[in-house]
Amino acid sequence: MTANTRVALITGSTDGVGRRVAERLADGGATVLIHGRDQARGERLLADIRKAGGTGDFLPADLLAEELKGSSVTANCLHPATYMDTAMVRDSGVSPLSSVEEGADAILHLARSGEMAGRTGLYFDGLRESRANAQAYDTAARERLRTLSLALTGLA
Repeated sequence: MTANTRVALITGSTDGVGRRVAERLADGGATVLIHGRDQARGERLLADIRKAGGTGDFLPADLLAEELKGSSVTANCLHPATYMDTAMVRDSGVSPLSSVEEGADAILHLARSGEMAGRTGLYFDGLRESRANAQAYDTAARERLRTLSLALTGLA
């Protein structure tokens, strides 16, 4: 699989490792969909990508899982690395344990690896397939979270 044949939605891509992944995928020829809560940061990243010759669009953060069901879109969860050297980690007073590049490599593995074609609903810890907390597989808990999230954000 090559990036130039893909459209990539990168959640949380307005800062940190998500931003790095979006930049690298765009540099590789992918059309990137920037996704995050901060519209201004998303638009700045989009401008940077376009200035470098890439293509993309900004999508504000929302809940998409149900809307993607039955489509050809694959969606997997990933814990890219532990305590990456990001502003959020440094600002919390925690010493980084891994680099943003390590996190980006794990994300790009899922985005670019041919072995991921058609595989969806999986959880990865770094470069290896793993299991999330049992609660993540609880359909009722996920629906409660979705309902509460929509209510708290005024989208219900």
